[in-house]
Amino acid sequence: MYVKQQGDILLFRTLQTLEVREIDWIERLQDGKQPYTYYHCSVVVDEHTQIESNGKTVRINAIPSGGFDAFRPPISLEGRQRGIEQLTKLVGQTYDWVLIVDDVLRALTHNLLHLPIKFVAREERYRKICSTVVVAYLNAAGWNHGLTLNALPEDIYIVLRNYQVYTV
Repeated sequence: MYVKQQGDILLFRTLQTLEVREIDWIERLQDGKQPYTYYHCSVVVDEHTQIESNGKTVRINAIPSGGFDAFRPPISLEGRQRGIEQLTKLVGQTYDWVLIVDDVLRALTHNLLHLPIKFVAREERYRKICSTVVVAYLNAAGWNHGLTLNALPEDIYIVLRNYQVYTV
């Protein structure tokens, strides 16, 4: 039985919404046709809730009963608490469609065209996608991970794959 702990990272395996299908399309544009395992990610707040950016806003939602793998990177209790405190400040931020558009432009043109970097960075301060929520958590928790703000759920898996604690 999986006992959820604050700061666990949940990586979701199933396509659930139109937004997630769009993310899958973007990943395939960037990396070519290959099997993807993860399409969405979130951070556990407590045994019953997670914080995520779900295509509309950053919010705290109930953890679903399945369809995800749980990962627990080696972060101290203080680091996990600091990370969650930082994420709760993001609640209400809107979904970062600017970053999605930038990713699509980059993918379609092999990085020849993109939105202005400073514009995307400025927008990112007030908008989040699911993976930037996870990266923000890892940054605030003080865990050195090497991920960028435009990391995808599959990129997060590559960094966390040795820390899997459960499959639901």
